Amino acid sequence: MMRNSGAAVLFLMAIALAATSVVPAQSRINVLLVTGQSNRYHNWEVSSPIVKRLLEDSGRFAVTVATTPPKGTAPNQDMTNFAPKFADYQAVVLDYEGFEFAPPVKQAFVDYVKNGG
Repeated sequence: MMRNSGAAVLFLMAIALAATSVVPAQSRINVLLVTGQSNRYHNWEVSSPIVKRLLEDSGRFAVTVATTPPKGTAPNQDMTNFAPKFADYQAVVLDYEGFEFAPPVKQAFVDYVKNGG
């Protein structure tokens, strides 16, 4: 229990430190926030705007949000048109728990990570 609370304190300290520093727009880190689906215990519609705001308010990140098709009926489960360009970003944040990405998108993400993303 102490270990988890210590990690939480370190995380909050890192967020506070990042929020106090202002970085010029041209040197901000481009981040892709992938969201759009979640299970019943995780509400992406609430969490993603918070994640985006925390990152942007730090002054260190420029955030682009990529939203998948929603869960639901069969036509909405078609992930073939969801194809973010991971390589355009310095970091990717996943606030996502839903249908698998289409095979080419999964491979693009694997390649992104293998190449240092």
